[in-house]
Amino acid sequence: AAPGASSSSRSGSAGAQPSSARPRSAGSGVPGTDALAGEVWVTKWVDFSSKYGVGYILSNGCVGVYFNDSTKIIQASEGAAFDYITRRTPENPEVRTTHSLDDYPEELKKKVTLLRHFNNYMVTDALERRDGATTGESSLAAPPLQGGARAGPGHAPGQAPYVKKWTRDRYAIFFQLSNKMVQVVFFDKTEAVVSSKAHMVTYVNKQGEVNAYPLLNGSEVPCPELSRRLRHTRDIMMNILGARPGDAAAAPAATTAR
Repeated sequence: AAPGASSSSRSGSAGAQPSSARPRSAGSGVPGTDALAGEVWVTKWVDFSSKYGVGYILSNGCVGVYFNDSTKIIQASEGAAFDYITRRTPENPEVRTTHSLDDYPEELKKKVTLLRHFNNYMVTDALERRDGATTGESSLAAPPLQGGARAGPGHAPGQAPYVKKWTRDRYAIFFQLSNKMVQVVFFDKTEAVVSSKAHMVTYVNKQGEVNAYPLLNGSEVPCPELSRRLRHTRDIMMNILGARPGDAAAAPAATTAR
C-alpha cells in the first residue's frame, strides 16, 4: 500500500490520462522544470516549527517564512522589499502589506529578524540539522541563473507567491502555495507537484526520473505509484486542510487558510 493511502479508489480522486496513454517526459532542460514553466515551487526548507515556523526558498529565489501563528512573510529574490501576510480569521480577512527591510513597523521586528536568520541559514549552510530543526530539498531543480538573476516568472511587489499552508506526517511534507500549486515531498525520495493552472502533475519517482501527467478529474493515473501518492495528497487536503470532497483534481487547488 502507498504511504498513508488506501489501495482502493475514492470518489473525486485526482486523475490523469487513461492507462493506455504514455506519460509525457518533463523535457530535456533542467530536470523537472519544463512541465513547470512559469510556475513556482519550494526548492529548500527548514522546519523549525518547534520554536518559530518553517523557512523556505522558492524556485524564483524568493525567501519566505510560515510562522507558527499562521502569519507569513515573503522577501523578493532581489532588493530589500518584503510582504507580510496576516492570519485570516472568521472575523478578519487576510491582509497583505509591502515593506522594506530598512523601513517596517516595529511590531514586525522579531519576524524580520527571523526572516534574515532563515535566509542566512538556507543560503550559507549545507541544510544540516541544527538546533532541533529539520531540513529538506526538492528533487526538482530551480531554473538556472541568467545574468545573475533566477530565470522564471517575475512578480511585482505584493504579488509574489508564498506558502499558504504546510503540514507534515510520517510519510511526507506538504506545501500549498498561494499560486494554487500543491507540492508533496515524500520521505521515500518521491515527489509530486500539482499545478491546477496547467492541470498537470509533475512526479519524481524513486529512481529520480521526472515525468509530467495531465490531470483529468475522475480518470485513473497511468502510474500506480503516483496514483497512491495523489490519494494521500487528497487525504491531507480533506482531513487536515479542510478541502471539500467535490473539489476538482482531488482538491489540490483549494486555498483554505487557518
